[in-house]
Amino acid sequence: MIRSIALRQIAQMTNLMREQSRLYDVLASVGVKPIVLKGAAAEQYYKNPTLRTFGDINFLVRGREQFQKAVDTMIKDGYVYTEKESNGEKFSYDRETTRHIELLKNGIEVEIHARYTTQDKESNVILEKRLNETEPVTTYVRNDRFLCFPDLENGLIILHHINYHILQGGIGFRQIIDWACYAQAVMNDDFWEDHFASAAESVKLKEFAIYLTRMCEIYFGIAEHEFTKGASIKTCESLYDLIVKAGNFGNGVDEIEQKATRMVAKGGFTSTLKVYGNNWHKETGENVILVYFKLLIKAICICVTKLFTSSGPKRLINAVRNDRKKKRLFKDLNIGQIKS
Repeated sequence: MIRSIALRQIAQMTNLMREQSRLYDVLASVGVKPIVLKGAAAEQYYKNPTLRTFGDINFLVRGREQFQKAVDTMIKDGYVYTEKESNGEKFSYDRETTRHIELLKNGIEVEIHARYTTQDKESNVILEKRLNETEPVTTYVRNDRFLCFPDLENGLIILHHINYHILQGGIGFRQIIDWACYAQAVMNDDFWEDHFASAAESVKLKEFAIYLTRMCEIYFGIAEHEFTKGASIKTCESLYDLIVKAGNFGNGVDEIEQKATRMVAKGGFTSTLKVYGNNWHKETGENVILVYFKLLIKAICICVTKLFTSSGPKRLINAVRNDRKKKRLFKDLNIGQIKS
């Protein structure tokens, strides 16, 4: 059984890499220079890149005209908008503001990005500006040649991607291993001191980088670094525990736990209630106290509904108990709050 699963993974990855290489050349032939993100860009840091699997292809195309040209070229090549994007209706999008488009062909999904970040907070704006000002480099992986960002910016993308998914409550071990391999291959103390520390601090990810690296030293056996020596072992244990609970190799994440994590990342139940209340008040002009009351009743109804589902009480109680623990952890990691 394990052998058959491994063979299927090898076949899937072979098809993905072949299609990435082919599509890269198709876009290049019309003057579009895509920059490879995430999976294929991260695997260059693995001693054996074939061990790094990924489920889709991610391209960044700079400039709105080039982005639209890339989308049009892929449509002509046989790609279609994914079902989850279209929702059964004719798909349309704002060509001036859309962050990315998802396209599908022969079971292979491609995310083509006009920009990398969501631009919902200052640190994301700073990271996006840095990426826009950075020249990509040519990289060779598995005998394939493509453009990606240099090591420093690639590291920031890996770190930012992990941070985002932790706040959303759905981090996987694959992303953590990406960081472990990156830290082992690139992150010596000189590189940290001379380049990475200040770059990570500018996008509010310095403390997170320290704790994540220290956690990888403890649990994944990568070489130890001087810059991680002061990291609290207890905080590293809490981070690992959070990842183990949410992390997966394809299994579904507990829905209540995932929603609870997002709520904590927004500041907890009370803060979330106030945010939604203020937003509702702005849109409707209703008395804000009445709005809070309506939301409170709605929240109680949701909780009562969950209590009548199988294993509902236990899952709900566990989610509530973890609220304070996650707040402390997010504070220690200085990964801030996500916007509503």
